Amino acid sequence: MERATKRKFDAMMICSQTGTPADVTFHSKEPMINVVFSPELEASLNCNGRADRLKKLPTDVALADGTLLVFDDIWTINIMPPEKLTPKALASADLTEGDKPLNNEGLTLRKIISQTYHCKNKEQEDFYLRRALAL
Repeated sequence: MERATKRKFDAMMICSQTGTPADVTFHSKEPMINVVFSPELEASLNCNGRADRLKKLPTDVALADGTLLVFDDIWTINIMPPEKLTPKALASADLTEGDKPLNNEGLTLRKIISQTYHCKNKEQEDFYLRRALAL
């Protein structure tokens, strides 16, 4: 299993087991924020939450509200613990941190957020960046 797929699977299992909400981004559509994965997900995959016990990757992934997502359509699963996304934490997030280069090519957290969340303007970038920085 490739590393990115394993990370996605692991995040999904953590969220399913704990009921922690997540932001789910997709390759070709708008993100879904604060989704909760079905608590039955782990049992339905029969893998005890471990990717190495998985016989094959799931095709569909159930959310707690019954919505089904296509696993291959998911780009990222960003765990968003509500206790860290308080109004105070969100308001105090320093957005300039998101503009600092992460590598020698000048990649920034803002750019990653903008791409994965398919942001259409700076207001959307700021909204999602604030959430990421509050963590």
